Amino acid sequence: MTSHGAWLVEFYTPSSTPCRQFAQMWSKLEVSKDGYREDSTAPFTLARVNCMVSMDLCDRERIEAYPQVVLYEDGSKTNGNVDVERSLEAFSTYIDTAAQAYKQKKEGNVSSSGASGTAAPSALAKASATPQPAAQARFDGPVLGLVEFGTAPIQDAKALETYLGEDRGQGASFVKFYAPWCPHCQAMAAAYEEVAASVQGQLNVLAVNCVTYSDLCDKYEIRGFPTLRLYRNGTADRYVTGERTKSGMLKWLGQKDVYTPLKQVQLSNMQEVMRSSPVSFLYLQAPSVSASEKDAVELAVHASKGPLQLLFSTDVELLRQFAPLLGQTGAGYTSVGSHILVFKDHRYDRPAAVLPLAKAFQTGSDHAPKEIASWIDLQGHPLLSEVTGVSVKDSLQSGDKPFVIGVLGREANSNKAASTITAQIQAMRELATAWSAKSQTVLEQSLRFVWLDAGKYPSLLHDAFRIKAEQTPQLVYLNPAKHRMYVYTPYASEWLDTLHATQWLQQATKGQLQGSTYGTVLDRTMSSVRASNATTAMNSHPLIVMFVVLAVVLLCIPKVRRALFRRDPHPYNKMV
Repeated sequence: MTSHGAWLVEFYTPSSTPCRQFAQMWSKLEVSKDGYREDSTAPFTLARVNCMVSMDLCDRERIEAYPQVVLYEDGSKTNGNVDVERSLEAFSTYIDTAAQAYKQKKEGNVSSSGASGTAAPSALAKASATPQPAAQARFDGPVLGLVEFGTAPIQDAKALETYLGEDRGQGASFVKFYAPWCPHCQAMAAAYEEVAASVQGQLNVLAVNCVTYSDLCDKYEIRGFPTLRLYRNGTADRYVTGERTKSGMLKWLGQKDVYTPLKQVQLSNMQEVMRSSPVSFLYLQAPSVSASEKDAVELAVHASKGPLQLLFSTDVELLRQFAPLLGQTGAGYTSVGSHILVFKDHRYDRPAAVLPLAKAFQTGSDHAPKEIASWIDLQGHPLLSEVTGVSVKDSLQSGDKPFVIGVLGREANSNKAASTITAQIQAMRELATAWSAKSQTVLEQSLRFVWLDAGKYPSLLHDAFRIKAEQTPQLVYLNPAKHRMYVYTPYASEWLDTLHATQWLQQATKGQLQGSTYGTVLDRTMSSVRASNATTAMNSHPLIVMFVVLAVVLLCIPKVRRALFRRDPHPYNKMV
């Protein structure tokens, strides 16, 4: 993207208060400085990168604080961070100066290369002539993700009008008109972002800040915040019923026939459809199912925590192919009940895990959607993923689910096959695959497998979990709910033997090994209080017991009790 022209890029996170404050000023700058982007010889563009979505990119660019503004010229970073006062006037002056300097540099390059046959700037401008009229423009489909008005590709009122008008391939648009100070807008912000991720590719999800663009909101007759509208072919339909939650909004969009959580596939196109996502779920529907089963699956998709690709199929050939894995062979495949299969890392011949829907319905049809959603959330991660500096807290400290982490790096003896990180990653992938094969049903424990490069992030594990990596490579099983860790002991000459490590992991997950605690006393105390009742927490932590007993004993002493609760009936009377 930044390989041509100058780009002033703001790296931000939606959860950061300074980023949200800075965004209002940035939106104004994008509008007022949009003319620089149209320069044919020296285009100067303002852009934004959401580091919660593009973690790898932000980590690669070494973004360590938010918001951070970086200037790129023809693909090269010119500075680490634009050191300018965070005011509209200061940034406006900086952009004018930087754009003019870049233009002079490019014009110098163009004029010096004119002798070799390069067209002059005026010729280039003439060659780029008047663009095709907007009325004739066609779109390749909806925009991806949540788009804030004032950012590409909806940078002005004309572009917004085009997206909300006649359908020319852009599809329907779900728009939120809001004010940053509005508490209801703030409360639904996270749910709206989740909706945008869930409906990606099916409709546009837009947001308009009515404080920054009050004239625009007046034009669309916005009288309260937040106002949610669905636009199809220029016709608006207001969202006035239901809760402003992810499940409520998705259900309403489904009723309007602009979104479906289930995309039907056949054996012939399954692999092609699944290539777009590293994790894909397939609802393999039995020949005869009740309507309540499909409804439960759709409700589970709405209730799931993250965006996911859930396909469904009634193709008999698909059922025949996976019947042996589901416990049926030969002609008996037609009696197989409905299952949800999850495929990871673009491996389509064998699912990483399987959920028999009959098990989800064992607790009753009312609880089935919750059971299915929990399983989907548990399985909705790649077979093996890397942990980076930006994503460690979000990816590893987001809950109390156990996981396996490989601390990888070069061994002291470089002659060993596992001395390269590539070989170590492959060994971990084989372990993750073997574990998935053993943990296919909802009754088994699903683990997340991650790895980090100890050379790039030597203190990362210690900063996040107070764990010191004594040597690399090293395999650790962590149970955050209990603050217990188990370190794998290499078998023979191999640092990671798949069979031996799988057996070790089975024992560790069942608590049959002697592990050790990690984290501070406060961390362990708070984790126990969250994960269990008060009695269990006190049994696990003698300090709490001592504090509670001491407090009770002191309260039993009359003098202490009177001193704590005594009140003078005449506090303002004076002796005279």
